[in-house]
Amino acid sequence: LLVAGVKRANEAKIPVFIMENPPPEGEYLGFVDFDNEAGGAMGADALASMIGGEGTVLETRGSVGSAQAQARNKGFNDQMAKAHPNVKVQSLNTEWVADNAYKMVLDAFTQNPDIKGVFSHNDEMVRGIVSALRQIGKLVPPGQPGHVVVIGLDGTPLALDRIREGTQDATVAQDP
Repeated sequence: LLVAGVKRANEAKIPVFIMENPPPEGEYLGFVDFDNEAGGAMGADALASMIGGEGTVLETRGSVGSAQAQARNKGFNDQMAKAHPNVKVQSLNTEWVADNAYKMVLDAFTQNPDIKGVFSHNDEMVRGIVSALRQIGKLVPPGQPGHVVVIGLDGTPLALDRIREGTQDATVAQDP
């Protein structure tokens, strides 16, 4: 759909400006994007710091076919491997969907109740993560024993509300 619209605009000599998702075909004058790989690395550093540099963490991922999700995954995992070798990452293919994050995080904690934190490729999936932690009695306030660190990415108003209420620890602001 985007390619067709860009091509029609090109044919009509209408200038095109793109944000975040450039089309594989067609011409555009400008493109503004967020460094998704750096965002993933920032999430890794923050999460590793908040859990004390060791333990198992979850990564709730966007869709496999998404360039943004691939870059966030690469940045997160490369940074963990390079700078935080005592942190083990378990990636969950949650497809940007909060309900998928809810189910898969519940399953992961059933298999390993000692998970120390979660990095989410977006703030929307944090809704499912928080629900899962609440259901299994692991939604513990920051600073309390047993607290599971939750970090998202986007910097949405809802994420900022969750940070203020203590159900999300941080978010990486997506601010191109």
